[in-house]
Amino acid sequence: GIESMVAGVSIKNCISYADLYVLKVADPMVTIGLAGGIVSEAMGGRISNCTSYSTITIGDNVGSCVFVGGIVGAQQDGSTDNCHSYASIVVGDDAEFIMGFGGIAGTSEGGGCITNCFSSATIVVGENYSSCEHIGGIVGHVEGGLISGNIAMNCIIPGIDDYAGAITGGPFNDV
Repeated sequence: GIESMVAGVSIKNCISYADLYVLKVADPMVTIGLAGGIVSEAMGGRISNCTSYSTITIGDNVGSCVFVGGIVGAQQDGSTDNCHSYASIVVGDDAEFIMGFGGIAGTSEGGGCITNCFSSATIVVGENYSSCEHIGGIVGHVEGGLISGNIAMNCIIPGIDDYAGAITGGPFNDV
């Protein structure tokens, strides 16, 4: 993406065509996480009017893979608004645990807000995974905050074990 981690800053009016690859991890017990087409992790601040055409590919035989999003991997507090995602997120075969993948955000926690965003992202998970959950067209994993005014259209999310949806992959609080 454009940034790996930001805290309390604004990112606006940007476009990402990034190709992000995690090909193989030597230790299958290692957790891979926080990948985003624009930002991997946003702590506070604002992401607005950004568009992602990114491709995020997680190779075969990874241990755990968490919080991957077309715009932001993990959003803690802060806001993401008026963003568009046409991202493609692909996880190879034989992953152990897959959680929190979303067209806009992998996870939104705390007081984070995701509003007025559009996603037609593709999320594809390979075969032979142990567990795959919290996959959403807008946001995968939600814990607090506000998800409002978003549109997910033609998002492709194949057979997932638990908590998959066009907008969210399962909130822990009211959305």
